[in-house]
Amino acid sequence: MLSSRIIARTVAAGKEAEVFFEPKSGLYSEIEYDGTLLFANRSVVVNYVRSDMVLNAGTDKPAAKNDPEAKVKSRTTAKVTSQRMNRHVILSILVALVVGCRSTRQAEAPAGPHIRLLTYNVNWGAPGPDLAADIIRQSGADIVCLQETTPQWEQFLRRELAADYAFAGFRNSKMRTGGGLAFLAKVPAREVAYIPSETGWFDGWIMAFDTAIGPMQVLNVHLRPPVSDRGSWVSGYLFTGDNRLREMERFYARRRPGVPTLVAGDFNDNPNSRVVEWLENKGMHNALPQFDRHAPTWEYRGSVVSLRRRMDHIVYSPELHCCSARVLRVGASDHFPVEAVFAKQTTAQ
Repeated sequence: MLSSRIIARTVAAGKEAEVFFEPKSGLYSEIEYDGTLLFANRSVVVNYVRSDMVLNAGTDKPAAKNDPEAKVKSRTTAKVTSQRMNRHVILSILVALVVGCRSTRQAEAPAGPHIRLLTYNVNWGAPGPDLAADIIRQSGADIVCLQETTPQWEQFLRRELAADYAFAGFRNSKMRTGGGLAFLAKVPAREVAYIPSETGWFDGWIMAFDTAIGPMQVLNVHLRPPVSDRGSWVSGYLFTGDNRLREMERFYARRRPGVPTLVAGDFNDNPNSRVVEWLENKGMHNALPQFDRHAPTWEYRGSVVSLRRRMDHIVYSPELHCCSARVLRVGASDHFPVEAVFAKQTTAQ
């Protein structure tokens, strides 16, 4: 089945909304605007391009339906300008623009005691662990949450960062290569709970820390990726959101009640996902969108198509005040580090 990339560029914002679908069936895969899901209605996707159209790779011209050369292409890429989009698509993007234009906060320089946290999926197969070590060191983070560590990463980071971090804890996955989690800390740390996965994916880990702003606990997560049990990324993107929610419910239940809490890591889902919404309904706040609504935390660059999403998050309980949060566009991983600075909350949120 051929897949196509439709890029709709708006004049007002100059941003891109990307949609992936199967031209023959109109099957929806992904529609996002700066990490925000626009719509997921299959009929709208079909309206983009006729369902019997076959697209040539790298062009915006349809090929003949029976063109054998076009049919053998495994993946195709096409650009369709806003003039050719139907009114439903334009309306959806305009609605997203209005919602996305809410103001963001200015980063604050903390006046008193504070804590800096960094979360980073290092991508266990990526080159440059020395670069990752430099990023962690230069960030000055008091607490670091890592995902996709391995015994090799553990050995390297322990050696390289021993002088910077008094505590280094690693848990290497027994079920998945590159499925490890790690904590680095400049402050005293002790384990609250390590929660093995019940699904064969990734575990959860909660550590408690004695920080400059008092005791706190951090849940380090790497939630299930959006891939189905049969290996389909399309159906996985559509139908695995509840799996990530159930993982979070199970991990979160092991925290210590009444202790200021951070949940950080690779959620494999966007800021408007069910899992983030569930945390927000618990009274927690998502740090990064308050300061930056657009920067992706994950990026894939291929020869034909580039993909980007916001999948890494730092969510915090109302006892804390977030002074700043940002994406660091550095490193050799497909994920970018995300950092946030916290102080004690002095006013009601």
